[in-house]
Amino acid sequence: MHNAHNPARTMLLALDTATANASLAVYDRAQNKLLGEMTWDGRRRQTQDLLVAARALLDLLEVAPDRITALAVTTGPGSFTGVRIAISAAKGIGLGLPATPAVIGLPTLCVTAAPWLTAAGVQPSTLICAAIQAGR
Repeated sequence: MHNAHNPARTMLLALDTATANASLAVYDRAQNKLLGEMTWDGRRRQTQDLLVAARALLDLLEVAPDRITALAVTTGPGSFTGVRIAISAAKGIGLGLPATPAVIGLPTLCVTAAPWLTAAGVQPSTLICAAIQAGR
């Protein structure tokens, strides 16, 4: 069994089902590198698709589930049911791992804005206002 502090075992699995576009990402914490991500139209299918997609992404990247040491989930704003789906999935995944992973909650707006900020070269001190469609 691997030690939880083993650098070869420091993967983060991120889950986002708070909006109509569901997404997953696998991040290598030791190498500070995004290994892969998936995004799909998740409307009304997050429950059916999320765990199947997570397993498919881990398999594609050849990352064994027992290498996951942290899980990240979006906490809203967004669909209340969608937020609960990701949190419940993270809890279930965590219970199935040999070592209890850290669970990190991230605001949906921060996750939504991050790729655009990185691509634009925005400095961390820059004030940003992110927004998503509210209501139906």
